[in-house]
Amino acid sequence: MNIELTPQQKEILIGHLLGDGGFILGKRCINPRFVIGRSAKDFEYTLWSSKILHNLLGSNGISYFDVYDKRTKRIYKRITLRTKSLKELLPFFQQWYPENKKIVPSSIKLTPLIVAVWFADDGWISCRKSKKDSGELCNTHYYECGFSTNGFDYDEVVLLRNLLTTAIGVEFHIYKTKPNCKKGYIIRHSTKGTIALINYIKNIFPPLIRKSNIWKKGVDLWKKEWYPKCIFCNSSNIHHIGKNKMGSNQFKCISCNKNYRDVYKQLQGGVKKAKFINNIYVK
Repeated sequence: MNIELTPQQKEILIGHLLGDGGFILGKRCINPRFVIGRSAKDFEYTLWSSKILHNLLGSNGISYFDVYDKRTKRIYKRITLRTKSLKELLPFFQQWYPENKKIVPSSIKLTPLIVAVWFADDGWISCRKSKKDSGELCNTHYYECGFSTNGFDYDEVVLLRNLLTTAIGVEFHIYKTKPNCKKGYIIRHSTKGTIALINYIKNIFPPLIRKSNIWKKGVDLWKKEWYPKCIFCNSSNIHHIGKNKMGSNQFKCISCNKNYRDVYKQLQGGVKKAKFINNIYVK
């Protein structure tokens, strides 16, 4: 029975291949099977993938098993999704494993769905505090996002960085995490790139809720209706950069590049007013 992969299935496979997924070709097999292994706590996400790839899975499409870690001396619950050995997967295998080793094909193109799945597999967002010149932590927060591309060669990471930059419209950066190693590079960006990344995938996301909740809790990254307009230039092109110790929201104007903050919320209408600018009271 021939199986024709849908465009959505192809994008899901590519997204997982950039992340947690891979192919296995047995010694006696002609056709490969696709496999994803991750923590059992990501059951809902694995189920999401299995529903899209349902016609590629066999009777043991999703399975559970325990893994003993000698370092921590603990047993971890794992979940695996695996397809059947299919000839329809052979072109993918030949493209991504030309010498039985996983690579990033130079012909790859990114879409919002591919990036969303890749991010769910190997992406991250963190909220950090800025540092003063003295090294002391400030009250101002900023965000950082990235992709763990440690398993790819530098040239492949450059390719992915360039593709991300073109697709999202913000120049991402490459950082070395493992010195004296051919691999060990990651792709990341600060608040501006984080906002652009989320805007790029938010209409598709989440496949993985525990990661999307990172920015749904606490500080919002994109403009909301209650954000006060810039009191310098009256622009609405602003974003929330955090809160100070007193709980006041701090904002940054993208248009004039100035910061301001609010100190109270009006009871009627729920409109927030800015009364302090960089700690200077404004009448």
